[in-house]
Amino acid sequence: MGATSLAAPTDARIESLLDSLEILPTSLVSAARVLDLTNDSDSDMSDFADAVGIDPALTAKVLALVNSAFYGVSRTVTNVRQAVTLIGTHNLRVLSVTYCLAGLHHQWRLPQNAAHDVWEASVCKAAAAALVARGIPGVDEGHAFSAALLSDIGVTLLLAAGQERYAEILRNTDIDISRQLVLEREQFGQNHAELSGRLAALLRLPEPLRAEVAAHHSIGAEGGAAALPVRIAALLPHSLYAWRAADHAALAALLAAEAGPRWNSVDAFVAELQVEFERVSRVCNPGCGAAPSLAELSAQAAAMATREATRLVAQNAGLLNQNIALLGAKENAEARAAEMESRALLDPLTQLLNRDGLRDAFTDSIREDPSSSVAVLLIDMDGFKRVNDRHGHAAGDAVLKECGRRLVSAARDTDLLTRWGGDEFVVVLRDLDSPQCEAVVQRLAAAMCEQPVTHADTPIRVAVSIGMSRAERPPDSTLEALIERADAAMYEAKRARPQPDPHESPE
Repeated sequence: MGATSLAAPTDARIESLLDSLEILPTSLVSAARVLDLTNDSDSDMSDFADAVGIDPALTAKVLALVNSAFYGVSRTVTNVRQAVTLIGTHNLRVLSVTYCLAGLHHQWRLPQNAAHDVWEASVCKAAAAALVARGIPGVDEGHAFSAALLSDIGVTLLLAAGQERYAEILRNTDIDISRQLVLEREQFGQNHAELSGRLAALLRLPEPLRAEVAAHHSIGAEGGAAALPVRIAALLPHSLYAWRAADHAALAALLAAEAGPRWNSVDAFVAELQVEFERVSRVCNPGCGAAPSLAELSAQAAAMATREATRLVAQNAGLLNQNIALLGAKENAEARAAEMESRALLDPLTQLLNRDGLRDAFTDSIREDPSSSVAVLLIDMDGFKRVNDRHGHAAGDAVLKECGRRLVSAARDTDLLTRWGGDEFVVVLRDLDSPQCEAVVQRLAAAMCEQPVTHADTPIRVAVSIGMSRAERPPDSTLEALIERADAAMYEAKRARPQPDPHESPE
């Protein structure tokens, strides 16, 4: 995907969104107050309880967290001060800062899918910064977490102002972060780091946080060990499903240069980050589903880097191809590049299409047949988190892989089958009327759920919820719009029936 020339939204739209924060809603006031208190050595739990109590929704989140399985309290806690004491100031800070981010998404009416992608990527960056800070004497882990989490609030602002036009920049995997910053200035007059700094000031964040948020992409080695957590977090993707090869390579180089004794490879770092990412996600949202596999996403970015390196080798070989030996090298390089390109469009676990693969295949399908109807099915595995919790991630991977195989066996050759992320699958159907699509839904559900999946001699039941959207004229609906409607229908289906524990082993 090449760099795209985008029509910039007016400066008035960005300034209007910034002006909307001149009078802060209680959700943002409450979260900012908690941040202030964590930097005040004289504050006590009563102060924190008062800060939380400013906003009923944050109060509800704190009480939900302390009464969740994550804490395992024996009696229901209803007193905010008691809840704050049990949670502790560190986890309260984590919850408040992520709540502040969610408050901005709500304030600016960011679409649900976009808000989820930005939130998930921001939490991953924050978890990475906290993980790195934990191994550096004298560096405040909580401060590093907050700085990394809030460093991309400018991304949220540009998404709210630019919508799909700015999303194209975020999805462009052929550029690196430096080029992204240039494109942002060209299209919007300011890059997201500069806007993050302005937002930090409007949110009245503590001064040290403001400076790091505004400069998170310009801090270099001169920042010393204290700046390393934010520098590493800044090289993680703004969307976990669009990890750029150039940024992945830069992360590998930075880890090797300044964190080598602790992590000797990106894979080693990502393995520890996965654990921290999942822990933080549970603190922020105790009922959240399974976190994305960072190892899979990292492997895809590494494959893209290999493909690009191979392409350059092949290009140079073509220029210098003076003899048979060089010609053979060129042919081998081209074959390797073709293999890497194919792998970059497939999900490594299920061998179904990944998000980029579906976008390419969907575009080709509509171009070849623009008149036939199109339907999108979004399949969500009910209670999948419990599979990982009870049986381990290897069992979860086995269930996903087997469900992918069952989809292939039950679908038509012309259907586009995709692992959309985590425990979600997307199926695209062409040239079927509504009753035929409903029949496909029933057939796929039966194929996935009729028999349990056996792993390590343990049968694991599978249950799914399926939402469908359909368009008679494909050019009138984008893939993203169809998926968003299917997602809404899936949640309606989930709410319309009781949710038993589908993963208990059968008798």
